[in-house]
Order: sequence, then C-alpha cells, then structure tokens
Amino acid sequence: MIRLRGQSKSDIQRRASWLIEDDQLHLWRIGLDEPADVVDGLYKLLNEEEQERVAGFLVDQQASRFTVCRATVRQILSSYLGCDPQKIEFEKGEFGKPHLRAKWRKQPLKFNITHSADLGVLAITKNCEVGVDVERIRTIRGLPRMVERCLVRTEQDDVMNSDVNHRGREFLRFWTHKEAYLKTYGVGIRQPMDKVTIDLAAPPSQRVVNHSDVFPDETKAYISEVWPGDDYVGAVSVAGTTEFAIETFSWVGGREHA
Repeated sequence: MIRLRGQSKSDIQRRASWLIEDDQLHLWRIGLDEPADVVDGLYKLLNEEEQERVAGFLVDQQASRFTVCRATVRQILSSYLGCDPQKIEFEKGEFGKPHLRAKWRKQPLKFNITHSADLGVLAITKNCEVGVDVERIRTIRGLPRMVERCLVRTEQDDVMNSDVNHRGREFLRFWTHKEAYLKTYGVGIRQPMDKVTIDLAAPPSQRVVNHSDVFPDETKAYISEVWPGDDYVGAVSVAGTTEFAIETFSWVGGREHA
C-alpha cells in the first residue's frame, strides 16, 4: 500500500522543471480546503471554461474545492513542463478523460486526477496511461444494493462477510480499484463495474482477473492500493504490467507544505 507522504513545494522549487523517468509514477496529495485569499489567487490560473464551471456551483465549498483542484493541477504540471500554468491547454478523449494538447506533448506526460471531500490526488507518468481514484470512507446508503450492482459474486462475498462496521470501507476498496483501472483506459464508470473482477490479495500486476471484454483488446494494468490519509481509501493504475518506482509529494494551495 502506498502512503501519500512526500516532498513539499519547497523541494520542487530548487529545480527549473521536475523530471520523471519512464519507470516512475509520481503521486501528488492535494489539500482542497484553503483560505479565501488563496482560492482567489488560484482562480486566476483557470481558463474561461473552468471559471464558468466554478460559477455554476450552487455550494461555495464545492466551487472552492474545484478551483483549488484544477489550479493546482496546472501548477504541478507546469513544474514538469517548465511553463506558465495558465498557458497549459487540455483536450478530452472520447469518454472525457483529459490529456495535454498536442503542443504540450514534447515531454510525453500522462496524468489523471481524482478528488473526494477535502482531498485530491494527481497521478503522473511518462508515456504510460494512468488512472487514479480516492474515496472518503463513509456510510453508504443502500450498501447491499450497491454491492450487488457493482461487484461480482466473489467480491460481494468478501464485502458482506467482513465485519459489519468495515463493509463500507471494503466496498470502496473494490470501487476505487475498478474505477482507477477503467480511468486508465479512458472509459471511466461508463462501463459497468460488475464487468471487471478484482483480486485485492493478488500482486499489483495481477489484480485484474477479468474485464469481460469491456475493452476491444486485452488490457493489462499494474494497480496499487493508495492510502491517502485517515478515512480515505484509493488505488492507482498504470497500463501494462511493469513495476513502477513510486514517489509521493504534497502540494497545498501553491504554498510550502508545513
């Protein structure tokens, strides 16, 4: 399991750009609850479409967290690309997965972002597609129905045979593994969760037992469990079966992490 503790922004500032090797996976832990003055500064980094999305939120906290998440992704990627965060341009794949526009692919970065409650996690690789998902552990209404709808029989048994107080957590462990895997290949939860079978006890390169032809070709993934912090579970998935050297970092509202 990967614990998301790492170097702070001050460590990154010592280099003109952040380097990543072909066999490395970088995970960034992002705190999303920031003071209003920090949020206001980060808002200026967003493009017009992102600012329009901020205006569409009915809850101030959701707007603030979205702002911090999107602006921080720009800041972090700019550290790798050596450019102004505001100038980075994105495009979406067929099912909505964001990518860098072609003009920014001189350094072939792949990335994926996830957020839940007050926490975001950004995963970055070089060349290999990546997917990441985190969820805050919580009481899940209609848990038996969710388990039946999203998990295969063996997974259902694992969840429902666990301690009653831990069933929500065990369900979310399967959920995050499946979503990270589906996000790796850009399909997200548009594919039924119960079409993917996960073995949480297997080595990272063998955790996908079956994907029921949800992809046109056989696909492989190296999936590791992520421990983002208290009351969270998560997983990160990289295309292929190669073991990656994983480094973890923290970025808090564009400020040095205490």
